[in-house]
Amino acid sequence: MHSNLTFVNYRGDRRSLTGMIGESLLGVAQRHGYNFVDGACGGGGSVGEKLHKGGNWVEPKYGEGPGCYYCHVVVSKSHAGVLPKKMTDEDEMLKLYPFPEDMSETSRLACQVSVTKECVGTERVFFNR
Repeated sequence: MHSNLTFVNYRGDRRSLTGMIGESLLGVAQRHGYNFVDGACGGGGSVGEKLHKGGNWVEPKYGEGPGCYYCHVVVSKSHAGVLPKKMTDEDEMLKLYPFPEDMSETSRLACQVSVTKECVGTERVFFNR
C-alpha cells in the first residue's frame, strides 16, 4: 500500500511523494531524491521503545535512535493526530534543535516517523525548514 505525502520546503515549493507503509519520512524523501530533508546521521534507527516493569523508564527496542536533528519537519496540525507519538529519544533530540523559531508543537524527526495505514487514501503534508 502507498500513501501520498506532500513536502513543502522553506520556499513554499510543494512536492508530492509516494511512501510505502513502514517506510520513514526520511526514507521516502531519500528514495525520491528530495534533497530538502537532510539525514545527516543516516536516519537513526529506533522506531520503538520498550517500557520496563514498573513503567518508570523506557529504552529503544533496536538501533541507537536519532543521532541528529537535521531531518526536522513540521507536520501540519490537521495530520499530526494520525502519526505515531514521539518516542523519548526523538523528543530529547528535538530539544537540542538550535532554531526555536522553526519549532512547533507538531515538530518531528523525519527519520523517526513511519508511514502508517492511517496515511493511505489521504494527503499528508510535512513542512521542512
